[in-house]
Amino acid sequence: MSTSALRDSSKNVVQSLGYQFNENLPSLDDVRIQRDETEVIGRILCVYVSVACSYGFSKEQATSWLQRESLTKFLTEAETDFLNGSSESYKTAIQWQVEALWALSWACGYHDELDFSVSCPDAFIGLFPDLKSGQSSSEFRYRCKIRSSDEIAEMLDLSYCLHWAVRNSGLTDRPQNANGKVEPRVIEERRRSFEWLVSDDDWESVSLDT
Repeated sequence: MSTSALRDSSKNVVQSLGYQFNENLPSLDDVRIQRDETEVIGRILCVYVSVACSYGFSKEQATSWLQRESLTKFLTEAETDFLNGSSESYKTAIQWQVEALWALSWACGYHDELDFSVSCPDAFIGLFPDLKSGQSSSEFRYRCKIRSSDEIAEMLDLSYCLHWAVRNSGLTDRPQNANGKVEPRVIEERRRSFEWLVSDDDWESVSLDT
């Protein structure tokens, strides 16, 4: 898809959700996925485990599972501190990253639904290994099929444009379509996933400027 067609597609979605579209936002540079499959799966599973612990799953059991699956090297410093019990203040931030997890899962072909106007469904937990039983991640890894750079670019451009629109709506108190309301943290965390995929930035350092 050409750059102009990409932006036109984003514009249509943003406006269909009831938001003002900014015609002056710069176009994205050439989008290329910078992460290999092993790194992406590692990131997904580390976020998954951290989110599970933020909702009460045993940190000790989670850490043991990560070690057994050779995933601890993919943990961020903040996640490591949280799982070690030294950073409970990170709990709320981790809980919101369930939306980043939903976006990354889409990027890896685990599901085909990524509607920015609604939060991720509770049932999507079934996509992942069962931590309670200590299920291996091997089948989950096998099912990973990272989407093309063109598909990722389309979602990245949309999340960038929509992020600006949502922020602008909050600043101006602009009326918006009640059926299309986008929770700011939903768009932030989903955008984080796509920005991370196409950059060399650490997960916690991904720029979400608009």
